[in-house]
Amino acid sequence: MKLRSILLLVCIASLKLAHATHEMGGELRFNHISGYLYSIEIHLYVNPNSQADRPNEELNIDGVVDTVPLTDSIPLPGLCPTVHCIYTIQHVFPGPGTYTITLEDPNRIAGIMNIPNSVNVPLGLRATLIITSLGADNSPRFNAPPTDIGYTWSTLVHDPQITDPDGDSLSCELLTPLGYNVDPIPGYQLPDVLTAAGDFTWCDPHTGVFLWDHPNLMGLFTIAIRCTEWRGGVMIGEVTRDMLICLGTLPTAISEQENAPAMRILSDGTGMVEVITNIHRDATIEVFDAQGRSVRTITTTGERTVIDTRTFAEGVYIVHTADGDWSRTGRLLVAGE
Repeated sequence: MKLRSILLLVCIASLKLAHATHEMGGELRFNHISGYLYSIEIHLYVNPNSQADRPNEELNIDGVVDTVPLTDSIPLPGLCPTVHCIYTIQHVFPGPGTYTITLEDPNRIAGIMNIPNSVNVPLGLRATLIITSLGADNSPRFNAPPTDIGYTWSTLVHDPQITDPDGDSLSCELLTPLGYNVDPIPGYQLPDVLTAAGDFTWCDPHTGVFLWDHPNLMGLFTIAIRCTEWRGGVMIGEVTRDMLICLGTLPTAISEQENAPAMRILSDGTGMVEVITNIHRDATIEVFDAQGRSVRTITTTGERTVIDTRTFAEGVYIVHTADGDWSRTGRLLVAGE
């Protein structure tokens, strides 16, 4: 209890410190106009209590620095109020090749739990544009604001609603956010590594949806979701969303008590999945996809239940079991043939 009280004081202080500085996250985008001419956008999510609307940002394109003007700013609601600042410029590339687009901007807000001394760590953003004979490319879009975060049962969910204007195939993953010299931040830890045992985080590799099962510490946390685009099996570009999670509430669904019977999820490789609840009375098993939508609900009277996942799309699913007293959540990966 004493440790919990100390952690609560720390996270309250962190939420207050959020108003001290500037950057809360961001991402880069590029859009083809014609020939080798592209429009490049900087999207920054900033603390509205700072000088949020900087008139210009400096963008580095393979060693060439462009000054990019502010073109729009949009207030975003959320636990941590945010301003979405958009900077836009046109750039002519010299021809086919692989181009790295980066931005380094001081400083992140103070009190981010999983970035050591975050107030002195810059925000680093990176995108890769590959101009090839495969045709012009427009980067993937993170269409949902980073403040769009909610709960499905006891799992925190952020669905960035990624789309690709060209219909390219996309793959997504979590990676270490970038800081000085647009390099990975030393000492960074994923939220579930930093916090107490019993929670876990993952990113759906097909949709980029971020899930945090049973977060157990309030405060400010940063994650980075990289989206890579593929055309004909060849990588043609990638962009990354760096975002802040403002965690001011913990799950309020049926608690998963420490002495609750363990749940196991077993797959035989054919699409038939056995859920062993170790509950010897009526219970409900519900399966959610990475967007938090319920895709299967089963009432079981035994401790073993078989679920047919052969009609499920590829991706990560949440399996939640509850009987009124106990609750358990697990992760299920459905792979393609």
